[in-house]
Amino acid sequence: NRLFYVPCFFIMSFYFNCNNLLSRKRRLLLQRIITLLIPYILWPIIIWLINCYFNKKYIKQFPDSYEILKLQLFFGHSYMSQFWFQWNLIIITILFIIIIFIFRSISLLIFHLLLILSCVAQYSGYCYKNIFLKLQLYNRYTITRIFEMLPLAVTGYTLGLYKVIYNL
Repeated sequence: NRLFYVPCFFIMSFYFNCNNLLSRKRRLLLQRIITLLIPYILWPIIIWLINCYFNKKYIKQFPDSYEILKLQLFFGHSYMSQFWFQWNLIIITILFIIIIFIFRSISLLIFHLLLILSCVAQYSGYCYKNIFLKLQLYNRYTITRIFEMLPLAVTGYTLGLYKVIYNL
């Protein structure tokens, strides 16, 4: 079932955020990024502080170094591995904002080219051989999943652009 939930949520996220992206209103876009960043930054810090507390009070068995917190915040995958999803959502949202601001009239074409390139990189084995195997464990899954999530983001954005739900 989890193979179904993540793709659906990613598609829905870009489907419902399509109008905000197209509006190019800096306030809305900044609000979206901040909304994504708050849990991404706060939860790892909270859990890290809890780990520090329990390690001092009891037996040291939880990750509590500054290095591991830094890796968690930079790559979304260190001691809270589920944040790979949030990291990908933030990075792809920023990528979409940049492309829409620079290439407004042909942004959809660029998104579909990225979708094709992403699928080719993912299914040809290029990502696995040339990226995945060369990365450290803590950022391996986060970075390579961009190639999995980008087609879902483009799909959601395209469905939102054409208002597919409203046209059924």
